[in-house]
Amino acid sequence: MDQKDLVVALIGSSDGVNEKLLGNTCERVRNFMEEEMSFLTGVEQDEIDAVKMRINTILCLLADQGQVTWPPGDSPKKGPATPKPKRLPKAYLAAKEKAAKQAQQPLAALALADLAALFTSLAEIARREGILALEKIGEAAGDPFTRMAIQLVVDGTQPEIVTDMLST
Repeated sequence: MDQKDLVVALIGSSDGVNEKLLGNTCERVRNFMEEEMSFLTGVEQDEIDAVKMRINTILCLLADQGQVTWPPGDSPKKGPATPKPKRLPKAYLAAKEKAAKQAQQPLAALALADLAALFTSLAEIARREGILALEKIGEAAGDPFTRMAIQLVVDGTQPEIVTDMLST
């Protein structure tokens, strides 16, 4: 999905939709998108509607492929409006803290087993807490390569582009 399409769609969306979407992005992407929205003035409603239709088509295709979950439209969720936060196991929290400390070291100082453990832990953090949970670890990373790698992933950069950027 083109980022400009997303920005145009947000121009024609309610504050609630904008906050929901932008609240699930990292701070850098959020700032970028808000800045782009302020620059795009005078966008015609026809263009906004066309962009929203393209996004909807993409989302429907992803839902058909099982890559996203589409909420049921006719049966509202029952229960509390906000889910209770999950308690994370102590062993997981200890591993997360260890990964954060390892990420602060230069990659050259880590043994191969430590590198494998670091990236396994980062994947586990992203799986359990969401990709945005890696943002603080990336900001504190001591190695520029690690910092850029985590930043690209958190920003939602396509895997092929991440691989290309980190290979050069």
